[in-house]
Amino acid sequence: MLIVDLEIEPWEEDEFAWIAEVGLQTPPPPRWASRYDVENGATYFVDTDTQTSTWENPLAPHLKKVVEVGRLYLKNPLDTSVFEEKKRMLWAEHKAELESWHGPMTDDDGNSYFVSSTENISSWQDPRIGAQYIFDVQCGLMRHLAGILSAAEEQDAPGFGVGTPWETEDGAQVMTLDSLGIPVSWTPAQKVARVARTMSMPEDHTFVLQQMGSAADWLHESRQNEEEVQRLRLIRKVEERRVRTLSQKLSKAIHDTVQGGVEEDERCQERRIAWATTGKL
Repeated sequence: MLIVDLEIEPWEEDEFAWIAEVGLQTPPPPRWASRYDVENGATYFVDTDTQTSTWENPLAPHLKKVVEVGRLYLKNPLDTSVFEEKKRMLWAEHKAELESWHGPMTDDDGNSYFVSSTENISSWQDPRIGAQYIFDVQCGLMRHLAGILSAAEEQDAPGFGVGTPWETEDGAQVMTLDSLGIPVSWTPAQKVARVARTMSMPEDHTFVLQQMGSAADWLHESRQNEEEVQRLRLIRKVEERRVRTLSQKLSKAIHDTVQGGVEEDERCQERRIAWATTGKL
């Protein structure tokens, strides 16, 4: 179960169980594919790069970090900056992971691929796309988590705070957050449905993609510079080898020419001696 993979304790389910439910409804990262095992009645995941499979949802490690952010917030609800700080930290982690990737490179058939120097794998998938996808999921969950947890804190406080009270059909007043439109008294299933719908809406992450693109472009440029240096070194070595080969051939040709001339002189001398002795060449 994903809720187990996220290490959510029973007493934390009211605050965090919905994260596991949303995770189950969220497609895996681009590098992964989900498959259903009829015999076991469970979903497993296939890494399309390594062709290995696992029962663990590839989003689990990333969702677990969102739960940890929620725990930090509950320790000090007055510190609302924790979510933005953690977003910056998560971005730094994704950026560090991108630095281990090199590419795009081209195979013999003209197909582009990328290589990870830390995982020792190659991938047809652009790692920037996967990193952006995971970061988007984390940011979306943290945005909703901030609203839900702050709503719970306001519900515990006297009065309605900044919320807007409204009444259900049976006359019960319910607190609604203006920013999220999520009533605090909604069931976990209702929270999951609302968050899942909101997260499915397209968001503009142009700036994030540009940052990732800048990092990847820098890596690509560095890689190209390194390849250019290696190419020049190879050209120089080939040229030096060619010069040595030509020099050896030239030396041999000169030696053979000189040696041939000496031998010809010796033969001429022998003929002259023979003529002088016998009168015949």
